[in-house]
Amino acid sequence: MKNILWTLVLCLFGLVSYGQDKTYYSAEDLADAYEIINIKYPEGLLRDTTIGTANEFNRTFLSYAWLNENNRELIPGGVLMVVPYVDFDTLLTKKQKDELTLKFESVSEFALKQDKINAKTISKLDIKKRIDAEDRICYGVVSFPIIQEGKDGIMYGIIYEMSRICPVSDPGSNMHVYRKIKGKWEYFSIVNVSV
Repeated sequence: MKNILWTLVLCLFGLVSYGQDKTYYSAEDLADAYEIINIKYPEGLLRDTTIGTANEFNRTFLSYAWLNENNRELIPGGVLMVVPYVDFDTLLTKKQKDELTLKFESVSEFALKQDKINAKTISKLDIKKRIDAEDRICYGVVSFPIIQEGKDGIMYGIIYEMSRICPVSDPGSNMHVYRKIKGKWEYFSIVNVSV
């Protein structure tokens, strides 16, 4: 009986913990993360849970190495350039790079709070129902943004996005990097993952 009670307590704790703000987000970082989601998705449809690095595919691309090797300037033809737009090793100290690498490795699924985002959220179940009904649905799936301080106190925000049009297309995905200048987030670079 004692074991059953303990198991129930652990399960309840797990349910309460799911979707809670992650410990590495300060209140300011959390506000910045939601601001980046709203910049990327000012409207439209967004899945109500984010993606994380538990999935092998996402772990491959949602990484510091992929960011540093594949970032490009967002200009016409920029994504077709052969060399990276910027070397992130020059924008971060060794300690900051290690912090960012750890943040990439620990990106978890996160339940988005509808009252903090502009886009309308949709659950996995509702997506499945609409696809089963052969309803054409366009929606995005994102990682919860990573917020990282760089050299000179410049803040960077990184969000991984998969866009889907169902039931007819495979997702295309990119990482988007923003930087905070004078209190405002601005687009910095794009990291192409798949088309």
